[in-house]
Amino acid sequence: MATIRVTERVSRPFSGSRVDREAGTISGVLLCGTSSANGRDYPADVLRRDYRAYEGRPVNCDHGREATVDRRLGWFTDVSPGPDGRPRGTLNLLKSHPMFDRVMEAAERNPSLYGFSHVAMCDTRRGRDGREVVEAIRAIESIDLVAEPATVKSLF
Repeated sequence: MATIRVTERVSRPFSGSRVDREAGTISGVLLCGTSSANGRDYPADVLRRDYRAYEGRPVNCDHGREATVDRRLGWFTDVSPGPDGRPRGTLNLLKSHPMFDRVMEAAERNPSLYGFSHVAMCDTRRGRDGREVVEAIRAIESIDLVAEPATVKSLF
């Protein structure tokens, strides 16, 4: 067995992302991953095909049974599939919301503090491995900012 020197680095870990406090936006935000801790898979081709369902949808703080004025934090625009098919977009925050500064600081200093989790209407089937497979994303009710996202590990 040979011993080799391996160097793995990412020169720009958040390439394509941009925090603009003045505009109240964060671009390059990851909206959904391909594998959920809840036992559900989102194939890249489904995310690539149905990404438009995320456009203009509201953002809430945390999941809840009802959308409330206090939980409403913003909305997403400029949603498109990334090279890997996962949807990315621009988070538009209400600058007057009490969470504005926290979310901006997290995006600038430690994006893994938060992530996004959607509430969606999806067509699904049971896969051979027993996991639920999403075949279509029909509608997005909201894309919620959460501390423990199931399909992503950070804002980016």
